[in-house]
Amino acid sequence: MTARPRILHLSTARSWRGGENQLRILYRELEARGFKQRLMMPAGPALFRIKKEGVNVRQLTSKNPWLLIDAFRVGRICKKEGIDIIHAHDAKAHSLGALAAEIFGAGAGLVVHRRVDNPIRQNFLSRWKYHCKSVRALICVSDHIRKVVEKHTHIDPHKMHTVYSAVGSEDPKKEHPTDLRKQIGINPKTILVGNLSALAEHKDPLNFIKTASRILEKREDIRFVWVGGDDGMEDICRERIAEKKLQDKIHLIGFVENAAALISQLDVFLFTSKTEGLGSVLLEAMRRKVPIVSTDAGGPSEIISHRETGWLAEVKNPGQLAEGVLFFLENADQAREVTTRANKQIESRFSPSEMARQVVEIYKKIHLKTN
Repeated sequence: MTARPRILHLSTARSWRGGENQLRILYRELEARGFKQRLMMPAGPALFRIKKEGVNVRQLTSKNPWLLIDAFRVGRICKKEGIDIIHAHDAKAHSLGALAAEIFGAGAGLVVHRRVDNPIRQNFLSRWKYHCKSVRALICVSDHIRKVVEKHTHIDPHKMHTVYSAVGSEDPKKEHPTDLRKQIGINPKTILVGNLSALAEHKDPLNFIKTASRILEKREDIRFVWVGGDDGMEDICRERIAEKKLQDKIHLIGFVENAAALISQLDVFLFTSKTEGLGSVLLEAMRRKVPIVSTDAGGPSEIISHRETGWLAEVKNPGQLAEGVLFFLENADQAREVTTRANKQIESRFSPSEMARQVVEIYKKIHLKTN
């Protein structure tokens, strides 16, 4: 019987977002299956958080010329510890892993995880790192992303795999989050519609504000909250809210630790992205049986079936989004049926064990071919 491959996970993320949570989930699932693993990432909130969970992390240098210095270190660690597979969890980690394998003799196959649907650059380094011999598999978290990668790289389709992200297995009933309504100063029984995302351009928070404004024209008893740190859009969002004189109705509360625990306090989850690789935060809403109204921004349509497990609207269409929010608020029985169906999909399609099972199958195929 072939021994389990030894895995080195690479991440260059400093902040903690959905991709870093997916890495944490996968690491824990592989650990439970007896895999020998290492993890390398740079200093920052993500490193601090994953260290708190008892994971032994080696810190990347990330100082100029960080790519070559760290690639050399990765190559040396792979040779010293007999690493079989380098699993790169973001684009810079992909570059780092390719250099370690191709230039610094890591002797390991490279698995690349792609979680975003951004167009892939067409410069020399990008073309090289997707087509170098060390790349054995490319995992996309949705078919939408897979199509984007295939279009821009023309990579061997046999190397391409779709493995959906997972939602954590922690019991939501045991969570003790901050009281959102108390924090923003509203009545405990006030209807609350919200989003958990960074205030980034592609998340389209301005469309969230437009949608909220449409809804408030019909119902003044609803309040709106956006939970997430600034990624370049906070100032313009606050200006737009002030222009509409909605400061007491639309609240931006910034970054919150373990923000997913707040979802249970929402009456509707309103997701307004222009483009989205998958939208793993939607899985958190499904797990907590909160109705979802989302733009059909690529990945979300692979999670949600319109009016079966949520509500899908056209991108940048506040009218359709407002219609979905009001539908769920005014049809409690149908909202309950929709969230029940959505919740049932978690175990079958989006559980940690199912994600890990598929990744392990990819590892095994690579390891068998290498041996």
